[in-house]
Amino acid sequence: MMERLFTCISCQRDVVDYPNRNGRDRAIEPLCKYCEGSYGERLPQSGAFMDRRIAGQISALANVLHTRAMSIEWSGRYGKA
Repeated sequence: MMERLFTCISCQRDVVDYPNRNGRDRAIEPLCKYCEGSYGERLPQSGAFMDRRIAGQISALANVLHTRAMSIEWSGRYGKA
């Protein structure tokens, strides 16, 4: 049965998935799979260990923070569109 697992910090969507899913298709808090793939540098290939997935997620988190900081700086300089 699918459950609400967590809220993605980037897109603010609720992640609804099977709680006992394992492997590369599992959503790992705090980013959903979409944001992890969109902001990450490169997704680990199939057969990669979980530490590579975590390293990719850290990279995606850094890119999310950078994007948010640039958005705040832009709106501070030029106003909101």
